[in-house]
Amino acid sequence: MQVTGVCLDLAKKISHVHGVTVTGEVAFHRPLRRAQVLAFFERLSPCLIGSEACASNLHWGREFS
Repeated sequence: MQVTGVCLDLAKKISHVHGVTVTGEVAFHRPLRRAQVLAFFERLSPCLIGSEACASNLHWGREFS
């Protein structure tokens, strides 16, 4: 199943990620601790990542690129 988009809800301790395929099917929805977020995205193939507008969003944007 090819994930084409991921929504990231950022939080201080536990963030939630929600991935969808090109047809709109839910690929995954899971909570991640802060230390797990980068390792999780390293295993995904390149895709579009959407996130809320907040200060930590800039940090994660730099980490993902």
